[in-house]
Amino acid sequence: MCNNKENLNIEQLDVQETPLEILEVLSKSQWPVSGGWGYSREDAVVIELDDERDGVHLEYQFLEARCYLEAMKCASKGVKLEVLQIDRKMQKLVFGEGGKSYDRLTMEVTAALDGEEEVKYEVVGWFDISKFFGNY
Repeated sequence: MCNNKENLNIEQLDVQETPLEILEVLSKSQWPVSGGWGYSREDAVVIELDDERDGVHLEYQFLEARCYLEAMKCASKGVKLEVLQIDRKMQKLVFGEGGKSYDRLTMEVTAALDGEEEVKYEVVGWFDISKFFGNY
């Protein structure tokens, strides 16, 4: 649960709807993704694009959207967490079984907790980039 600066624990999204279903309703646009929320390699977001530049851009968009949804989950539990800034920290290429390629993104989130104290935390997202990796 989202508690205080010393005990900040951002909970993973645990919903029955797929990321695609939720993001398309909230943004009223299409998201070329499938798979999970990207909390682990097994739950990776599958990027359904052929172009590498567009695919990488979508990875960052997805992870940013997930950060905002996690903040909304905190609000539903009575803790106001307002995302102020999201900075790219690290991107790592990971090769998996069966020729699969993954990006592991790490971003640093700066947020206001209960409208007052500023907190920073990291989020990690796993993306299956096999469809576009190596396509220029």
